[in-house]
Amino acid sequence: MSEQVQIQLFGVKELDEFFKSMQRIDQRKLIIESYRIGSKPLIETSRRLLKSKMKTKSRRGNLEKSIGFVPLRSSKNSVFAAAKVGARRFGQYRGFHGHLYDAGTTSRTTKKGFSRGSMPATHFFTAALAQTETQLINDSQDNMLAALDKQIQRNLKKQNK
Repeated sequence: MSEQVQIQLFGVKELDEFFKSMQRIDQRKLIIESYRIGSKPLIETSRRLLKSKMKTKSRRGNLEKSIGFVPLRSSKNSVFAAAKVGARRFGQYRGFHGHLYDAGTTSRTTKKGFSRGSMPATHFFTAALAQTETQLINDSQDNMLAALDKQIQRNLKKQNK
């Protein structure tokens, strides 16, 4: 009862041809998935820095929960894929104040002259981006290969059904 296992290694040229032979929507899904995998260190670092730089303890943690990944829309026939990482402001996420924590505010007053104070900048996201920038660039190829492997495994599972 020996099982045969056949392994075939592809080079860059073969992977490039495989990518070009895919449909555009599958190409876009692959690119978005690689972005999603690659954004995890940035998301984790920004959440950790947000917790450490906040002056007061947040009761609900809305901003911390809202930091995440959002793929952007593109036209049907386009392979162009883009994504945002940061405070999300839709659905269940309430990160409307993320830019205020990161950049801070100046001294604010009402029209009648009452002071509303200022918010000091924490630069949590800017610092997280600076810390993980080289890691994101260096791991981009590995993330693409991981996403490609994930899609191949998914297709194999569909074929075996």
